[in-house]
Amino acid sequence: MRNGCYPNESSYQHVLYGLIDLKRFYEGKRVVEKMILKGFVPSYDSFKGLVLGFCKEGLVEEVDWGVRGMVKMGFVPRMGMWRQIVKCVVVSRDNVCVSLDGILYNEL
Repeated sequence: MRNGCYPNESSYQHVLYGLIDLKRFYEGKRVVEKMILKGFVPSYDSFKGLVLGFCKEGLVEEVDWGVRGMVKMGFVPRMGMWRQIVKCVVVSRDNVCVSLDGILYNEL
């Protein structure tokens, strides 16, 4: 509580958008986790921003976290997002291919 009021879903969401804009993706992830614990639903655009940000950083485990979180919240990545996700997962920063079996046969 600060200045006499508790943060609501909207205030969390605005902080999250700011963190994504500043490319502070790990902090954004923590905000998403806190929102979910409080019963709030982060927006599709929040998940999208985090997932694409983690993709650009080549952080496959974080991309996995984001996609799973999206699905749990009822969101489905669109085609453009899937392209970035697959590119990130199949080719890491060191241009080492990841096993497609892990991608195709693991449950979301």
